[in-house]
Amino acid sequence: MLEDTIIAISTPLGYGGLGIVRLSGKKSLPIAKKLFKSKKKKAQIPPRHPILGNLYHFEQKEFFEEAFLTYIPSPHTYTREDMVEISCHGSPVILEEVVRLGIKAGARHARPGEFTLRAYQRGRIDILQAEAINDIIQAPSYRQVKISFSQLGGSLSQKIASLRNQIINLLSQIEASIEFPEEGLRISAKQISKTMEKAIHSLKKLVESYILG
Repeated sequence: MLEDTIIAISTPLGYGGLGIVRLSGKKSLPIAKKLFKSKKKKAQIPPRHPILGNLYHFEQKEFFEEAFLTYIPSPHTYTREDMVEISCHGSPVILEEVVRLGIKAGARHARPGEFTLRAYQRGRIDILQAEAINDIIQAPSYRQVKISFSQLGGSLSQKIASLRNQIINLLSQIEASIEFPEEGLRISAKQISKTMEKAIHSLKKLVESYILG
C-alpha cells in the first residue's frame, strides 16, 4: 500500500474561494503533470514554489480551470513522500473532477486518515502525535487545541519515554545487585520503593491530564 500514490481533497467539503487536492507518493509529480500545464511552459517544476497554470482535462483535451501547483519532494513533507498540492477554486465539481482524473492517471483515492497513517508508518510522527492531530481537528475548545498541540510537539511521548527509561534503569540495577552482590552493586528496598513511587506519581499525573484533556 505504501507504494501507491494517493490523492484526496484536503480542504473541507462545500463551496469556497479555495480548494486543495493533495497527492502523496513517488508518482505524485508525474501524475500531477498530466493534470496541470504551467503558463510559463517550464520543463522543470521547482520544489516548494507555487507555479501558476491551468488544469488540463486529458479526456476532453481542454483546459477547465486556473490553478497553482506546489511540488514538495521527500523527505521534508508531512508523509515523508513526494507530495503535490493543487490549489484552485473551491468548487466541489472541480475538486472531485481533479481527483477522478488523478485516479485515472494512476493514483488511488486516499482512505480516511491515510496521509496521517503514512506519516506514522514513515516515522514522521508517533502514535500519540497521530492522535493529537485528530484531537486538534476535532477540538471543541481553544484549551483542547493547546493541549493537543503540546502533544503534537512530542511532549507526552517524551514524558512516557522518560518514565520507561527510569523503570528500565531500576530493573537493571536490581538485576545487577542480584547477579553481582560481591561487587557492591546492591540496591536497597528503600531505593526501589522510592523510585517506583516517583514513577507511579508521574504516571498518575499523565493519566489525570489525559482525562481532563
